Amino acid sequence: SFTARYVGGVAPARNFTGQRYPDMSIAGRWTEEGEQRARYGEFSISHVNADVKSPPSYDLNRVKLYAVLEQLAAGGFGVVSRVRRVTDGKTLVWKELNYSRMNKKERRMMITEVNILRDVEHPHIVKYYDTIIVRELQKIYLVIEHCARGDIGALIEKNKRQ
Repeated sequence: SFTARYVGGVAPARNFTGQRYPDMSIAGRWTEEGEQRARYGEFSISHVNADVKSPPSYDLNRVKLYAVLEQLAAGGFGVVSRVRRVTDGKTLVWKELNYSRMNKKERRMMITEVNILRDVEHPHIVKYYDTIIVRELQKIYLVIEHCARGDIGALIEKNKRQ
């Protein structure tokens, strides 16, 4: 975390407090003390490489890069949620997978999925952003592109009914 103060120019002094994240972006709150009343707000500054695919991380603080907006689905191994990346407001999805419930074969399949998504770039395949592994909770967070209109399976089912 950090604290900074801006003084100068015609603008009132501002105090900034926030956090630097593993992707080199920063986010936090600012306060401004003026003669009328105190003002405050939030800020975020993304690193130029914010959309670059991140290698898997074991840093628990990396989970704080994302704010959960809503749960989209739940299954036997975990939960799929729509999230907002704190540093730039980008809407993404994360699959929160509890690997303690998986047998060896299922774990291998999960690792294969992560590796394929990380290595493939195609306009018709969901884009990979990040993987966070939290050993203490035996969870993996797979961060991928948010498809506002759903996945191909949902589209196929919708067209079957019509």
